Amino acid sequence: CWKHRRGRRTGRRCRAAVQSVKGRRPYMEDAFVCLPKLSATMVGRLAFFGVYDGHGGDKASNYLSRYLHVLVLSSVRFPSEPVAALMEAFQKIEESWSQIALVSKLRDGSTASVVMILKGTLYVANLGDSRVVLSSRGEALPLTKDHKPNDPDERKRIESLGGFVNHRRGTFRLNNVLSTSRAIGNLSLKPYVCSVPDVVRRKISQEDNFLIVASDGLWDVVSSQDAVDICARQRNVKEASVALVEEAISRSGQDNITAIVVALQDYAYQ
Repeated sequence: CWKHRRGRRTGRRCRAAVQSVKGRRPYMEDAFVCLPKLSATMVGRLAFFGVYDGHGGDKASNYLSRYLHVLVLSSVRFPSEPVAALMEAFQKIEESWSQIALVSKLRDGSTASVVMILKGTLYVANLGDSRVVLSSRGEALPLTKDHKPNDPDERKRIESLGGFVNHRRGTFRLNNVLSTSRAIGNLSLKPYVCSVPDVVRRKISQEDNFLIVASDGLWDVVSSQDAVDICARQRNVKEASVALVEEAISRSGQDNITAIVVALQDYAYQ
């Protein structure tokens, strides 16, 4: 893949970088967390990355960026049961955010696409239409499924609960409002909006180059394979994250854009 970028002062390798811009929107609702080195002691090398694309405001996405990883790492299931710890954290943050939103009368919601790396294994959890893509031997392998209202399984679930899916202004929407079918928050759209994430586990292999975690401001205009190809042409993770955002803007991307790029080889074989 690419060379690692070393910091001027420390000489340490830069394992991950993020670029986040408002784009052509008048406000910023994306939030993120980029923690490439949380621990190298008792639990083994640990990292956590997340992209949270807010809607109806920025309060839910910022709340997730502050607290979701804290809930994962403080779970009694962590580190022995990483998948269970992730599922539990999503449930707890849905409950805590819903209480805040109810008291404060907030309509905010947010997607959540997170990657935890522990002992050479990727644990990926996703709600909504942000996306996690793995580059393996130069091939783009999406590790998440976009939760869109017109997805057959999502539509069936929504309609079975009494909701509906319609097409408005070029976008399929849940109950004529939301363009994603799973998220944290959105009290007015419960129970149609689901807060249960998809979770996948994958051991990092020699063929795995890097990860991209990004909001739909990137994926609406750049395909998964194009994104991998753009990153592979850069010299390091910082240049790769910047190049992704610049490409989305050049393709007339209208949304907030956040992209995290993570070099994987330092995390393998642990």
